[in-house]
Amino acid sequence: MIDNTHRRRLVALLTEAAELEHALMCQYLYAALSMKRRIEEGVSWQQLELMRRWEASIMLICRQEMEHLGLVCNLLTAIGEAPWLTRPNLPLAPRHYDLEVESKLERLTEETLVRFALFEIPDAEIEQPDRELLAQALGQEIDPQRYQTIGRLYDEIAQLFEQLGESLFIGPPGAELATTDVIPVPLRGISLPNTARIYDVELVPVTGLASALAVVEQIVAEGEGAPGSSGESHFKRVLAILREFRDERERDPAFDPARPVTAHPDPHAISDRRTRRVSQLFDDAYATLLLLLMRFFAHSDERTAELTGLQRAAFFPMMTTVIRPLAEVLTLLPTGDGASTAGPAFRFTRNITLIPHREAAWQVIQDELDALTATAEDLSGDSGYPLQVRDRLRLMHENLARIGLDFGLAMGTAVAP
Repeated sequence: MIDNTHRRRLVALLTEAAELEHALMCQYLYAALSMKRRIEEGVSWQQLELMRRWEASIMLICRQEMEHLGLVCNLLTAIGEAPWLTRPNLPLAPRHYDLEVESKLERLTEETLVRFALFEIPDAEIEQPDRELLAQALGQEIDPQRYQTIGRLYDEIAQLFEQLGESLFIGPPGAELATTDVIPVPLRGISLPNTARIYDVELVPVTGLASALAVVEQIVAEGEGAPGSSGESHFKRVLAILREFRDERERDPAFDPARPVTAHPDPHAISDRRTRRVSQLFDDAYATLLLLLMRFFAHSDERTAELTGLQRAAFFPMMTTVIRPLAEVLTLLPTGDGASTAGPAFRFTRNITLIPHREAAWQVIQDELDALTATAEDLSGDSGYPLQVRDRLRLMHENLARIGLDFGLAMGTAVAP
């Protein structure tokens, strides 16, 4: 018989881990998308190239944080629980996750990079050059024992899995997602196994105790890094950027890689009417994406073609042709305070729960996509926006219209024009 006290503790820790990975992904994205893109913004060509590499590294971390969220959802599904895609809105005080680090949306600065490093700090001994760098940036000697690391959270999760054993895994076989479920193959004509690492993402199904422990180990290794690991962990990547940031600031004291993006991106804190409407559109699109992901991760009796319809709406189209460009547009728009620009709030505008009835869920998602399309069309025709912004809003309207139509045709909730 399963020890229900330990099982409830495991579920609580897994939902906390899902929230934490989700919140971290949003914070990394905010910092990456805050960076300047043109020399007219006060940086040199050489600095732009440096920042391009930083953005690529941070976006890799974002993809892996999304992977970690997916892996935790696989762990939950494997033990008979529902995926967990909700979380509190940011900011969150350090005590919220007992990590001694505040969760908040900030543009890319030295302080932001230090905060990211403290999130990812290893539970093991920190190498001396890394310890010295953090001490210089913090202005004091680093005390790793002060920070309840993410690794410790996963250590307890692993211990509970081992204590509860194989009988814990009651989820339906095949319900968990693999890499090729979210990234279609063949990729550029190349066939790959379903657990292949694609775009630095490796989503692994959980089928029992051994695979559950391997997934936990993978998350920890990619985040804080295994002892003696290379510079591929999130902790090492963040420190590499921090080191280059400090070196560049020493060469050019005026160097600032980020736009003046606000630390308070909530639409209610934005006084500029047009910016507030784009911010609201972003939050609504983000909520719709999460509805798609919830249905995808917790699908019931969808056929293969219908799962493909969910996948094709959620991943590359919605994430890359709506969410990211909308976030980038916000960093160009004024908040109304005369000093700062906006940013993506990643705010929940509705509860993200599983809509249990398949066809009703599809129709709810279809209605949300249609509403987004109508709003984007309205915004793209507003001459009060700069031409550069209007052009991007027009493209996003076209992308949303296509996503909505493709989804509707796959699910039977729309008809071809």
